[in-house]
Amino acid sequence: MFVHKTARDAFLKRFAELESIIMNPVDYAKAVLAIGNSEHIEALDQRLSWLPNTAVMSVTVALSASSNASLNKHEYEVVERACHEIIFLEDCRLKLLDFLERMMHIIAPNTAAIVGASVCAKLISSAGGIVELSRTPACNIQVLGSQKKALHGFSTASASLHRGHIGEVEMVTKAPQSDQIKIVRMLSTKTALAARVDACKTHPSGD
Repeated sequence: MFVHKTARDAFLKRFAELESIIMNPVDYAKAVLAIGNSEHIEALDQRLSWLPNTAVMSVTVALSASSNASLNKHEYEVVERACHEIIFLEDCRLKLLDFLERMMHIIAPNTAAIVGASVCAKLISSAGGIVELSRTPACNIQVLGSQKKALHGFSTASASLHRGHIGEVEMVTKAPQSDQIKIVRMLSTKTALAARVDACKTHPSGD
């Protein structure tokens, strides 16, 4: 994301380590606005309370050990404007997803029947359309929508690194940890088949 790169590059002088701790662009933008440009970082844990405790701890420790240099007025205005733009774009994306979700019974009834309207909308959005999703191999559907995650020193065993939106399906989240990856693979295969049916519009009822 170009806007995220702009915010990240402009904030490097202030806190270069932040991008390796918070990798999600929206969370990064919110954290930058919470940290601000002041040299005083008291009560930072309260301003970042929406983040996981491990991330808050990592940010607090890294910031206290960094040079903590302040940006000049123009530099911070660039950062602030970019961060607000990221949050605005995310809000627009969520509204579009909500619209897509309500249209799934028309756009992709068979795929929605398998993974649910919400996950189906996210998959189509990530792929670029139902036709593009139908051309995506099952192994790629499995990781569609996955993001880089900061482990903060913890093991990769339970980090869910190799699953994307499919991992949000209720069948996966309610399954035992040992069975989740098998279910993700199975759903990815069925989703690939259903997406081809929806792209060809051969069975619009979704039965």
